[in-house]
Amino acid sequence: MISDKDLSSIDQLSLKAPVYPPGSRFLPTELGLVRVHLRNMVTMNKTGFITTLNIYNDEPWLLNHINNDLFKRNEWYYFSPRNTRGVNSVNRTVPGRRESEGGRWQRTSGQEAIMDKNNKVEGYKESFVYYKKVKGKEDKTCWVMTEYSLLEGVHDDLVLCYIRGTIEKKVEPKQVENNI
Repeated sequence: MISDKDLSSIDQLSLKAPVYPPGSRFLPTELGLVRVHLRNMVTMNKTGFITTLNIYNDEPWLLNHINNDLFKRNEWYYFSPRNTRGVNSVNRTVPGRRESEGGRWQRTSGQEAIMDKNNKVEGYKESFVYYKKVKGKEDKTCWVMTEYSLLEGVHDDLVLCYIRGTIEKKVEPKQVENNI
């Protein structure tokens, strides 16, 4: 059984953000993303510093993004479960909530193979852009995603997603006082 002392030390460890040397950045190759990060997560359940988040639960600007000092500003990497709609179909629709009608991730490129130096296919990548529904009409947003997957049929229920976009901050209108 875990004592209160152990719990408090675990809590303190989890609250501390990892510290990286100044100038450190995460600049992986596509092959590295698939071969190292995604494969380690799928086969050994080792996440490293990339977190798991279901990106299809909410619109991209409303997701609980984890800021990591290794990532560039407004760029995130996540492991995400794939929402399957049937045997060969993947659902990339985001449900609406409150004032939002939701949206969907629209594919912008076909599935491209990621090969090693011996021309062996290690995985695949697909590019998407997010379309937001507004009054029943879809509007293209500035949110872009690249989805990396392992070979088809092999551990294809989990993907690594690289998301880029800008988080819109709500600007409060300035109050103008009448100086009469």
